Amino acid sequence: MRSLIFRMIFLLSVIVQFNACRKDAFDKFYGRPDSLSAPIYQVLENRGNFKNYLKLVDKANYKNILSAQGYWTAFVPTDDAFASYLASLNLSSTDNIDSSAAVKLVRYSLVYNSYGTDHISDYQSSAGWVTNKAYKRRTAYYDYVYNDTIDGKILQVLASNRNGSYVDGDNNNKYISYFTDAYLGANNLTTYDYNYFFPSTYYNGFNIMDATVTEKDINAENGIIHTTDHVISIPLNLDQYLSAHSEYSEFKRLLNLFFVTYDYNEAASSNYKILSGSASSVYIKNYSSSVVFALNNENYLKAQDNDGQQQGWTLFVPTNNVLLDYENSFLLKYYPGKKIEELPIAVITNLINAQMWDKTVWPSKFTSTFNTLGEEVRLNPSNNIVDKKILTNGFFYGTNALQKANIFHTVYGVPFLHPAYSLFTKVLDQELYVSLRNPNLEFSLLITPDNVLNNLGYSWNQLNSTFQYTSSNGTTTIGGIATTNLKSAANNQTVYTTGSSNLDLSGKGIVESYDGEYIKYDNFKVYSSGTLDAISADKKYVQIDSSITDRTNGKVYFINGLLTSTSRNIGNHISDYALNTTAPFYYFYQYLLNSYLYNSSTGQITGTSVGSNYTVFIPTNSAILEAVKEGYLPGTVSSNGLVTPTFNPTATSDIELVTKFIQYHILDKNTIVPDGKKSGTYVTLLKNTDGTNATVKITNSLNNLSIEDAIQSSPNATIILDNSNILSNRTVIHQIDHFLHFNM
Repeated sequence: MRSLIFRMIFLLSVIVQFNACRKDAFDKFYGRPDSLSAPIYQVLENRGNFKNYLKLVDKANYKNILSAQGYWTAFVPTDDAFASYLASLNLSSTDNIDSSAAVKLVRYSLVYNSYGTDHISDYQSSAGWVTNKAYKRRTAYYDYVYNDTIDGKILQVLASNRNGSYVDGDNNNKYISYFTDAYLGANNLTTYDYNYFFPSTYYNGFNIMDATVTEKDINAENGIIHTTDHVISIPLNLDQYLSAHSEYSEFKRLLNLFFVTYDYNEAASSNYKILSGSASSVYIKNYSSSVVFALNNENYLKAQDNDGQQQGWTLFVPTNNVLLDYENSFLLKYYPGKKIEELPIAVITNLINAQMWDKTVWPSKFTSTFNTLGEEVRLNPSNNIVDKKILTNGFFYGTNALQKANIFHTVYGVPFLHPAYSLFTKVLDQELYVSLRNPNLEFSLLITPDNVLNNLGYSWNQLNSTFQYTSSNGTTTIGGIATTNLKSAANNQTVYTTGSSNLDLSGKGIVESYDGEYIKYDNFKVYSSGTLDAISADKKYVQIDSSITDRTNGKVYFINGLLTSTSRNIGNHISDYALNTTAPFYYFYQYLLNSYLYNSSTGQITGTSVGSNYTVFIPTNSAILEAVKEGYLPGTVSSNGLVTPTFNPTATSDIELVTKFIQYHILDKNTIVPDGKKSGTYVTLLKNTDGTNATVKITNSLNNLSIEDAIQSSPNATIILDNSNILSNRTVIHQIDHFLHFNM
């Protein structure tokens, strides 16, 4: 018995020793290494100069969190930093800071995940690290439900966390901004960009908001610590800052009036009831998707989870006196007795969006950072910025001047802001909108009022969102030709003047319009191919009533009509100048009329097509006789030198001769007038035997145009101004004093 007991005791001792050995091995392999740093809380506690911060951590109930496992980046102010902070608040100690304030300070000092200086400047994209593209990190702090008074009623409100919408479960955490040499250098920024916002803070290569990092990359078991010489208070976001500063109340009023809604949210209301015990409904403060971004959205675009690390919103807001003056003196110029809120919503939307950038605008990058309208900042960072702040979701610039949008200040802006030209603005929006609001392109724009368009039969079909035309007999056409005719007229009334002298319609001349047709003018009367078709003399032109010259890209003329395009073909206009034997185009037209090229019922010349540009050179009657004499046109020459044209030849060779003659006198796909702009070699409708187009050489100067033909005959043919510059269907017809010789 004793032997059995002894054996059992021995066996138990062996088992105990064996298990002890196993535990030692387990602890050695899996236990906390002696070299591992302590958690953040203990590291700070051991250092001894972060007592104030740790008091707030305790008060915020974050001791356990910062003493446990996890991954944090802590931006921790020293006790000296707290001494200055408390003095600025007239507080004797952190004991005077309540738990709510403590929670805010502590949570805003903590960034999710551990970032040392080796990666804090890098953007965490979904594809991996992007080097030196980040200047922000998401913190543990977020705002929750707050009270707001809407239409005299107190509501429980939660900020939207997306542009134009709200996503349940996203806390809309606030970001904190920091500045490193690596980021500044990689993005062509300098200390100027930092000190512009924080002029009294020393930049040492790693700053967090208005604080300088005094010690970086302190390792802890559950993260990284960077210590600062300043306590970082939580900035407001753009929405909160705007609400807190009455000097921007007019801008805020417009935003709230047109672009902010308070929408009941059942999920947010349920969560609020669980957390607060209140049964109050919670409303989401949403910004319309019509504006560039939601001022209360802390998340940036959220196209990727962390895209707020690399970008933020930028808002330029004029002070009340600046904005009100702009509204009254400029935007309301054509709305006497009206208020800004009575303007079309498109005007308000563009006014607001012109002040918003969907990206970070650094002070040194004003002229190279473009908003969603494609416009750079047109304000001077030294003279026009009266208030500048880095906020949790973007940069805020208060201004003493307005960002003047192209849509208002180019030639397009005149009809856009004038209620009497709303229909014509719709016409411009079809094709010309982008070009006309480009300040780098200069134009003369002639605009037609709505009442004139209505009298001509044009109106807007609201149901089909298009133009309609009602003829004099009451037939209405929706879209189609109505739209085509108006677009054609708008192009005729748009003259591209970049690189040339400004168009002075008080003089006399001919000028190319936007899409290649030509118009003529004479002492504030303007003619187009369509108006010149009118029977009544006073309908052959439109009258310029007045003009505006203060646009950034040209002039605007107010006219009393529409510069229409002709529906007649080229031959019809030639015939107008060939009514009798002494008419300037008579001989040429007789050959044309009897040729195989011409359809006398339509006026169409074979080889030409609707929509293409042409130039027709018509020799004088005497020049036609010379062509007969030289054998370039069929006819007879008597023994005494009398030349008789054969206008309707029967011989195949003569018919072919007429065809070639006509074709060689028409430039293909080019319209040229004597304005000094187009010179060089141009193709005609005539084909050479090798299939190429026969050419002529044009020498062009103001009011003078000469043509060198294929055999370089001398003298060159020259236009006769009195019978030239005749407008036809995308064509100009000129008379020339000699015929053009071609290779027969």
